Amino acid sequence: MKTYKQFILQESSELTIEEIKGLFSQIIIKNKPKTVSATDHSLLKEIQKLLLTLSDTNSYENKITIFAINGKFKYLTITKEDILNTYGKKSDNDTKIIKKEYATYYKLDSVAYSTFIKNIENIEAFLATLKGIHKKAINNLTIRFVDSSDQKSIAVYKSDQDAIQINSKRVGNTVESYGSLRYVVLHELGHRYLKLFNQSWDIDSVSWITTKYSKVDSFSGEEKFAELFAMTHWPEQYSEYKDKMIKFNNTIE
Repeated sequence: MKTYKQFILQESSELTIEEIKGLFSQIIIKNKPKTVSATDHSLLKEIQKLLLTLSDTNSYENKITIFAINGKFKYLTITKEDILNTYGKKSDNDTKIIKKEYATYYKLDSVAYSTFIKNIENIEAFLATLKGIHKKAINNLTIRFVDSSDQKSIAVYKSDQDAIQINSKRVGNTVESYGSLRYVVLHELGHRYLKLFNQSWDIDSVSWITTKYSKVDSFSGEEKFAELFAMTHWPEQYSEYKDKMIKFNNTIE
C-alpha cells in the first residue's frame, strides 16, 4: 500500500505543510475507527497535536515541528482518500445532488465528499472541451457515483434510466489516459450516443475491434463503438488505430 507521502508525491515534488494543514482542516481525529490500524491512528493524533503548536513565524522551533510532522508522515500506510473518508467531518450542508452546467451529479457512495466535488470539477472541465459528435451526447446528462457493493465495474451506462454510474474507487489516477475518469465518462457517453441516435450500420462488426476491452462480448454489442467513440477525442494517443478512427468518423450517423 502506498504511504501518504507517496500519494502526495504523485502530484507535487514535495510534501508541504499547507497540504497537511488542508487535510487536517477537513477531518476530526477522536476514537480509532475499526478500519484504521492502531499505528496509523496514533500517528495521526500525534501529527494533529504538532499542528496545534505551529505558528505563522519562520522560527527555528517552527522548522523543527514541521520536520517532525513530515517524519511521522513517512510511516503512515493509510492514503489521503481513506483519511478523508474515515475521519472526514460530516455536514448536513454537504448536498449529495449537485446540478452543474453539463450534468447533474449524485453522491451515492462512501468516498470523501471532497473527492465528490473534485470529480465533478474534473468532469465539468472536460465536458466543456467536447465538440462534434462527442458534444451531442451530453445534453441533460446524469452521473451517479456508487460503491463497489453496488457496482463492481468501473462504469456503466444505465440505458433504461439514462444515467452514467461510476465507481470512482476503480478509476485510474491519470487525467486523460486510458481508464482515467475522463476516458471512462466519454466511453459511457458512447453508449448514450447510441440511445440518442440510432445507427443503421453494423456497430458490432469485428472490423471495429481496437482495444482488448472492445473484444468484450457484451449483451448490447456496443463496446467496439464506445471505445472508438472515446478514443477519437484523443486520436494522437491511439495512432495505432488511426485508419479505424477515420473510418469511424466517416461512418457514424
